Amino acid sequence: MKTKLEVPEKPSLRMRNVAMLSTIQEQTFRSRLERIQDWEALATQAAYDPENMAALCPISLRQLERFFKLHFGESPHCWAMRQRCARARELVQQGYSTKAVAAELNFTDVSNFCHAFKRVYRRPPQTFAVLFTKDLTCRVKREHSESK
Repeated sequence: MKTKLEVPEKPSLRMRNVAMLSTIQEQTFRSRLERIQDWEALATQAAYDPENMAALCPISLRQLERFFKLHFGESPHCWAMRQRCARARELVQQGYSTKAVAAELNFTDVSNFCHAFKRVYRRPPQTFAVLFTKDLTCRVKREHSESK
């Protein structure tokens, strides 16, 4: 039994043009996004909202999602939440209250902030405030003993 060899069909001219166009569009949005040096500043400017980040670029949210998956290995939403919680941690360590941090970073309420923070750090935000005050107390004691 001889089988007939199947010859793959050549893609039509239209299919090749569509493929080439999508490649050009992908290169355009990649080059535009790869020029962005400070993603943290962009996230802050966009209030840590991926839709606002995409609008500032200016690209679609879907294009931003593909770019983040390729370059950061996660969705823009997850990345932005980690950045937002990192900023929250800095503020808590500087002595801001949980309520003040939630308001500063535009969380809907304190409870929402605490849940998001715990998902990222597996600890409530005020545990970092305690670490800050202990560190500050040690520094003050050290400086006081050095001045003697």
